[in-house]
Amino acid sequence: MKGQGTRWLLAVRGKGAKERSVALPRRATAVLFEYLRARGIDAALAGADATIPLLARLAGEGAEPGADTPEASLALWRPPALSPARLYALSKQLFARAARFARAAGDEASAARLARASTHWLRHTYGTRGAAGMPMPTLMREMGHADVRTTMKYVKPDAAERFRQVDKAFE
Repeated sequence: MKGQGTRWLLAVRGKGAKERSVALPRRATAVLFEYLRARGIDAALAGADATIPLLARLAGEGAEPGADTPEASLALWRPPALSPARLYALSKQLFARAARFARAAGDEASAARLARASTHWLRHTYGTRGAAGMPMPTLMREMGHADVRTTMKYVKPDAAERFRQVDKAFE
């Protein structure tokens, strides 16, 4: 991760172990800063130090409390990063829990969708929402696609948007 003031680029490893950077939305950055503060880490320090894992192991998973200051805590002990497999397992647990809440509220359709959800589902949601608001080259880069045809799978304009775009093009 690379901090640029209050804006961050995350280093991610995609298919074929290719590394790229992904811009983090402002709302996600705010949540990330809150999470880092809860871990006792100054966001500016974390943005400047690539050895600080964005997602560390949770308490009870080998995590130990640090010293009183973020700098001392980081100097003495750095919790290991979550592995991709553990992150996947935690997200599946979260989706299963959300499905149980939806079912308890009588929303079977949402419960069924949440029961099937995965980290790839989150990626697909990012792509679909991004397609509604980002220029295609930006979305293609953020998704890490080499071929625009892959990115185009996320573009699904409704009829009203299609009419608006056609009218705009021929005015």
